Amino acid sequence: MPALYTNQATSTLAAGISNSATTLSVQSGHGARFPAITGSDYFLATIDNGQGSVEIVKVTGRSTDAFTVVRAQDGTGALAFSAGAVVEIRVTRALLDAIKADVSVNIQDFSTVGSSTWTKPAGAKWIQLVMYGG
Repeated sequence: MPALYTNQATSTLAAGISNSATTLSVQSGHGARFPAITGSDYFLATIDNGQGSVEIVKVTGRSTDAFTVVRAQDGTGALAFSAGAVVEIRVTRALLDAIKADVSVNIQDFSTVGSSTWTKPAGAKWIQLVMYGG
């Protein structure tokens, strides 16, 4: 269930939502600015009223401009928002945690070049970091 993200995904609410709404709609045609969701994928979005009230939601479905959401994510509370509140993908702690969990890193200390061999754990992805110097 990977977290999805993209650059410049922003819109505004097409209509207000209550603090218990599980769907929201962005402006017509703006849904395409956000990632397409399949299977158990999701993305995190923020809703910001521009006056200090911000909520992070987990978007588990997107159909054109309508999003299915799980409210009050990443330590935020479920709030009511008026039409025109900004909806966008931002870097959040939960997004960074999801990316971190999605990548397995095997770090080995090589005090002498060629002194060890790499062993890739099953299912891990490789990230190679080579540092030179004293």
